Amino acid sequence: EKDEKNGCYNPFSSRRKEEGFDDEVLTILRMMMAECSRAFEKLPILENTDILRNILYSGVWCRFESVRARRKEQQENA
Repeated sequence: EKDEKNGCYNPFSSRRKEEGFDDEVLTILRMMMAECSRAFEKLPILENTDILRNILYSGVWCRFESVRARRKEQQENA
């Protein structure tokens, strides 16, 4: 929504109201986060690993679910 308001390019903008959009985005996000997590675990990181793992394994999903719930509420109220 923010990209549309600001006139920024977003390849998902035209499809976000389609049926099954959230499920498709969830699938893509799962694949990308799995790849990121695998790469992260190979890095020789010694500091702030707990914070970084929290972002990778929890923060991304909390944000996704928050956005998903907000969109669902907006659709129900529309």
